[in-house]
This record gives sequence, structure tokens and C-alpha cells, in this order.
Amino acid sequence: MGSARLLGEIFAAAGLPDGVFGWVNATNDGVSQIINDDRIAAVTVTGSGPRREGDWRPGGRGAEEMRA
Repeated sequence: MGSARLLGEIFAAAGLPDGVFGWVNATNDGVSQIINDDRIAAVTVTGSGPRREGDWRPGGRGAEEMRA
């Protein structure tokens, strides 16, 4: 959570407009709601357990998985 918040602060200091980048600390259900919200253009999920393993992935949104 700390690195995402720091990125947000860096982007804001660099002049990135509000609403272009945001971070959320969410439960699995919260992540699913965010992914399924048509107002959200893109989501990157980090973490461990079910979120990392893709159990949150909804159908029909063209989700792609990338592992580091």
C-alpha cells in the first residue's frame, strides 16, 4: 500500500490531473466491484492470496493476468 500511495504523491507533484491515477486498499469483494464498474477504464491489482491468484477475476471484462 505504501508504494502505490507514494506513486500517487509523485504523480500529483508532477502535475498529473486529479482522477487520472488513484489507489484503493480493498477486500476481494471490493476489487470485484471496482473491476466490474464500467466507469473504471483499467485496474492493476497487487497483493497476495486470492487477488494475486486471480480468484477475483470476473467474466467478460477482458481481464489479463501478469505476474512479476
